[in-house]
Amino acid sequence: MSMTHLVNPRARLLRPLASVLLAAALCAPAAAAEGETPKTDPNFPGADQARSYFAEGVQQYRAGRYKEAAVSFHTALKQEPENKLVYEFYLACGDALVVQMQDKDVLDDVLKDVLRRARIYQKQMRRDPAYINLLIGKLEKSEEERVVASLELAAVGPWAVPHLVLAMSDTPQEERRTYCRVVLTKMGGRAVQPLSVALASEDQRQVRSVALVLGDLGDPRALPALMRCQAREGHEDITKTVLASAITSIADRAQIAQLSTPEELHLAEALRYFRGGVEVRDELAGSESLIWRWNTAGEGAAKLTPVRVPAYAWNELVAEELLFYGLAAYPKTAAFHPALAAVYAAEVSEAQQRERLAKERVMPASAGEDAADAIAERVAALGEQVHRVRMAGAENLCRAVQQALASERFDVAVALLRVLQERDIARPEAMLPAPGAGLNPDKPGSVLIAALDHPEKLIRYQAAITLASLDPDAGGKASAAEAKALAAQLAESIKKDNERTNEELIAKLQAVIAGGAVSGYQGSEKVIPTLAEALGEWGVRVVLVVDPDYRMRNAARAALQAKGFMVITAADGFEAMNRLAEAPVKDAVIVAGDLTPSLKDQHGALLDAPQQTASGLVAMLASDPRAAGAPIFVSLPDVPEKAAALQTAFEGKLPASGGFVGKPFDAVELHDKIDAALKQSQPPSANQAAAEDIALRAAIALQQPDAQRTGLDLAAAAQALSATLDARADALRIESLKALGHAATGPGHDVIKPLIGRLTDVYGAQDVELEKNAQLRAAFVFAIGKVDPTTEPAVAILKKALAHTDAGVRAAAAGAVGSSPIITPELLAALQAQQRLDARAAGAGKD
Repeated sequence: MSMTHLVNPRARLLRPLASVLLAAALCAPAAAAEGETPKTDPNFPGADQARSYFAEGVQQYRAGRYKEAAVSFHTALKQEPENKLVYEFYLACGDALVVQMQDKDVLDDVLKDVLRRARIYQKQMRRDPAYINLLIGKLEKSEEERVVASLELAAVGPWAVPHLVLAMSDTPQEERRTYCRVVLTKMGGRAVQPLSVALASEDQRQVRSVALVLGDLGDPRALPALMRCQAREGHEDITKTVLASAITSIADRAQIAQLSTPEELHLAEALRYFRGGVEVRDELAGSESLIWRWNTAGEGAAKLTPVRVPAYAWNELVAEELLFYGLAAYPKTAAFHPALAAVYAAEVSEAQQRERLAKERVMPASAGEDAADAIAERVAALGEQVHRVRMAGAENLCRAVQQALASERFDVAVALLRVLQERDIARPEAMLPAPGAGLNPDKPGSVLIAALDHPEKLIRYQAAITLASLDPDAGGKASAAEAKALAAQLAESIKKDNERTNEELIAKLQAVIAGGAVSGYQGSEKVIPTLAEALGEWGVRVVLVVDPDYRMRNAARAALQAKGFMVITAADGFEAMNRLAEAPVKDAVIVAGDLTPSLKDQHGALLDAPQQTASGLVAMLASDPRAAGAPIFVSLPDVPEKAAALQTAFEGKLPASGGFVGKPFDAVELHDKIDAALKQSQPPSANQAAAEDIALRAAIALQQPDAQRTGLDLAAAAQALSATLDARADALRIESLKALGHAATGPGHDVIKPLIGRLTDVYGAQDVELEKNAQLRAAFVFAIGKVDPTTEPAVAILKKALAHTDAGVRAAAAGAVGSSPIITPELLAALQAQQRLDARAAGAGKD
């Protein structure tokens, strides 16, 4: 019963490397009768029995007995063979035979398990340096062995690159270097990043070999490293020629008419990774989440060293590497610093989002990097990364915000704007345009003012929160020395004929001459209304829109935001699943019905994955706990025939709360359908927490401006602050009450005063609940004292608070009375009489 004929030529060649299956089994147990389950034989070790049953299964398949073949394969796996043996079986059969067998439904499930286990071992084996070096040794053997070894090395991918690079330098034989170059060229784009790093080598032959491969690959990603290497001193003439030729070859193949400067290439490539997108996701798939370094320590070892990183942080870490290469080679280039600040902020923001998601997860993590302890490790490692962001300084941070907005990395822009809340870092006097000066490109802080009108709500809100913390000239009136300095600046600006700057400086100087303070900034009148809007976000809902057409995504965003929804967009199913994994939780999803496959593997073939199509993505979303209860809508194209066909195809496949929406998107239709669906579903609690966090930060920001001096209309936020008293989050209510009390001390007190009835009513209704939270009770007392402590309910509340068992509440009540300018002498007398402290005997000592 020999099975040696099963072993394909590739398996025979790799047998010494992979311990290929011992295919013959003359002493294998006799084939079971049709329909009978094979019996295990206690006289044979499990591995031998597994081999026998695998061989028997192939025989049964070839005889057309597919059910019996499935039973044999199942029995083989029941012997619990090592993954290595399963891989040997797969290798002996070859891909073609396994695919043929999988075409039979009865064999599909068991062979999927076989393939899963075989690939686990294959993945481990392909990372083994001994295996890789044995393959490299085969390159100098027979033609047949060389071909098979070349194909296997190319399949191994990036893990083989350090060994191939080393092999090109430790031999005088040009033949071996040639074979290694052929393998690296076959590897394609997956080799570009490690090869680019290998150009740091001091070995001239190695540099030439690497440059030749990069030139053959023709990938523009290699240009920054090639140009950086070209500028390095000490190259032999032939090395310079090879480097120049590689650069020219890549430029020609990429149809680049005029190459940018090395500095510009480094920056552009770093920003490309920072932005992400389909191309970068394709690269990630081929990179195996590896970042490469040139290690100068250690003799005889491969100096090209991989570091495995979390896949979600890979693109930012590649961008960081590029920026540091640029900073080392071109330290005078200021443009690197905003990009680096944005990349650092992205790393922190991504890790923090993952941490929040891990706390909300209802299923075990599908990958090790998504496990809570792995994420906690990364968050801890990045604990002081924000200090590196702060080091960039005000101008670079403002330009980093611009880059983040242009790249649609809104989470990063928000993180950077938060850093700019720190007044010493932001330097508002120098960065922000003065009132009436307009948005000035010479004032980097203009991006903060422009952000108040950004279509993305989170950007508007954070810009307002940041600006509320930044009041130029918060120290008071300008001094004579400052007036002199302004005059000098104006004289210099006039020489340069800078009209916008002249106008701004003249306005400042006039204010100083008039003896007034130069206060405020351009667009400050939008800050308070925007904060008031942010306070209303504690009831916001989040919608995920998936559409390959950016115009449709933008149209959906505009329509939904106009109706108060927070909108997150994705261009394809892969991005949609990534967005689903990010906070906040999505309340509803809209998927383009005509979504078609777009993502390809390293060979250019479309990936066979369910999220590539609308129907597959809808099925994944419907079964994913992260979208549990969220209504799913399918958007139909503006072509009646196609829309009707899609609607028919999706009938019965959508959740009961979902449905269809038409294109072009209509704001009223979207709002009505989503709102109706959400009323039927349970809103995810994570959204409420995320929205309350936005409102909380807005309430804190409203406590910062000095309304008397700046003229900011804090009273415009009074109604929004009052509405948050119904929120579930005590922290939000406490900060809103503080903000309301702060606003009541400004010019808008008469507008806020009528809210005293609302405050005392809520206080009375929650009196029992407030016994559990003295801090919240104290905040109510503070606000009541600032708004109007003279009404009958307010006086009753203050009297009880002054005698409360909690010292913090008593202190808040005393402060409320003492800070109020409208407490009458009669009321004060009554309160003092109640609070009179009988301390007459205390301190008298013993008689």
